[in-house]
Amino acid sequence: PRSTLFPYTTLFRSPAYPDEAKRKFWTGRGVFELKFDYDSGCVREVHVVKSTGRGILDAQVIAALKQWKAKPRSIQALRPFPIEFTYTRG
Repeated sequence: PRSTLFPYTTLFRSPAYPDEAKRKFWTGRGVFELKFDYDSGCVREVHVVKSTGRGILDAQVIAALKQWKAKPRSIQALRPFPIEFTYTRG
């Protein structure tokens, strides 16, 4: 799925699911947008278009997205895309 969703990314990290959120069975779905430095491919900005509803989840998404990298001189931004945290008791 990564190659079809984000064909220009060379480094892709998924957000960690915080232990506190797991213990409390917190879930959420947010929408995020990335802006890249065109020359280096490094992430310049992460925008929360729609919060997951939990600051702790948003923070994990932002931390993961800041590590992404695109092929240099390939892309300036990724359109807003959803990230969802789900947790099944078990």
